[in-house]
Amino acid sequence: MIVIDENGSLMTAMVRNNLVNKFNHLLKEENVYVLKNFKVVENSDAFKVIDSKLKIIFTPLTKVEKVDTHVPSIPMHGFHLACEKTFNDRLNDDNIF
Repeated sequence: MIVIDENGSLMTAMVRNNLVNKFNHLLKEENVYVLKNFKVVENSDAFKVIDSKLKIIFTPLTKVEKVDTHVPSIPMHGFHLACEKTFNDRLNDDNIF
């Protein structure tokens, strides 16, 4: 999944297969959450969806708390627009879509 903060910064977040059932019912698109007790690691995955050097990994101790009040400072969408040169440079780069 991709998470976004109040600055519009995007980061990949990952829940390992053995923890999907724990978090599946807690996370819904377009909601705002406070996440605690997660790992931040280097994003060395092939075929990154976004160009981010780090990613979040949920652990068995990760806490997910939904924020029920309206938070106008969190954008609903995040975009990384690329110029034609960047797009062409990535055509043969297996590191990012």
